[in-house]
Amino acid sequence: MDRILRRTSATITLEIYDASGALVDATGLPTVTIEDSAGVAIATDRVTTRASVGVYDAALSPAETAVLDSYSAAWTATVGGAEQTFATWYETVGGFLFSIAELRGEDEALADTGAYPAAQIRRARNSAEDRLEQLCGLAFVPRGRRVSLDGNDEAGILLPDLSVTAVVAASVDGTALTGDELAALAVYGYGLVVRGDGGVWTAGQRNVEVFYEHGMAVAPEPVRRAARKLAASEILPSAVPDRAVAESTDVGTIRWSIAGRDGPTGIPEVDAVIDQFASRDLIGG
Repeated sequence: MDRILRRTSATITLEIYDASGALVDATGLPTVTIEDSAGVAIATDRVTTRASVGVYDAALSPAETAVLDSYSAAWTATVGGAEQTFATWYETVGGFLFSIAELRGEDEALADTGAYPAAQIRRARNSAEDRLEQLCGLAFVPRGRRVSLDGNDEAGILLPDLSVTAVVAASVDGTALTGDELAALAVYGYGLVVRGDGGVWTAGQRNVEVFYEHGMAVAPEPVRRAARKLAASEILPSAVPDRAVAESTDVGTIRWSIAGRDGPTGIPEVDAVIDQFASRDLIGG
């Protein structure tokens, strides 16, 4: 899934391949329809531009990237005389744990833009961010999420994320909360949302929908450094065989850290950060 910074102009991209794996042009320009996580279209049948053979871009305005959310793009193209639909996804986020330039500065080998293009670094960054957030149970950059929950007939309901910062929209039994009702919500960092208007989250199965923002506004430097190390380890080849656990030398035996046995990643500095933040107490935060 591609990631786009909030409130910036951006493009999303479609690549079309033939059965042999080669990029191939469509007949004419594809169009794309984009929907948010609620299934609401923010763009319909938008005409794309051809970037190169088999590669087509669709432009997004700052207004179309202003909301932190996950989006699906359905591209319609005529390929080989037949109309086809292709699906891609992207997410609008409030920041990244590091820039492309910062990762290139992590190791001199990464400064080689030919060997390590920006697209590869972006993929490694996404992977590192996802892995850290999954292992810590906490988003380190601002994100948006829409969830369906069981109502409980109480004023408070618990969301599945920590570091919740705002509720953007909510509904109960298909009826959206008004602006005044949203303003009356008390939002706690550990995910509790309490209605302050005297209302309750009516009991039911998946009858409450909440769209909210969560994640740290600014990640601590140890987290950012750990993300860079994790991404660099994914990109750069290792001189250590995959199954090696130790190496004997003239001065003794070197024991390698092993992912799983010695921590989730096997990188001591990264695993120390995971240990710190996975056990962090955000109650009341």
